[in-house]
Amino acid sequence: MANDQEASKVVLGDDPVSSCEADWFKFKEPAVALTNQLLKISSSSGVCCGIIGSWGTGKSSFMKIMESYLKETHSLDCICIWFTAWDPGGISNLGDAMIFRFLTDIARDQKDFKGYLKELEK
Repeated sequence: MANDQEASKVVLGDDPVSSCEADWFKFKEPAVALTNQLLKISSSSGVCCGIIGSWGTGKSSFMKIMESYLKETHSLDCICIWFTAWDPGGISNLGDAMIFRFLTDIARDQKDFKGYLKELEK
């Protein structure tokens, strides 16, 4: 029989971890390394990274650990934008949907930009 600590690590459904402290899958080291590499690249040019894998392989957990680390170390300089291709928010063109999501997340706290975004949404 498993010890109490191992028995408490039961994943029910699609329930990604949300921080480095909850990293049951040992994703922290590669997630931090990838985040730091993306930060180096983005200091001289733009960067976009996709995490690709089969259902249930930990993509969301990996990304949430990256996002948690990013917020802890670079909270004012960076933003993590989530885009899910199989749920593009009712926009038929995936490219348009990704750009709209990007602009929506960037504009979240920018009052001047929200009016332009409303026009774009129409």
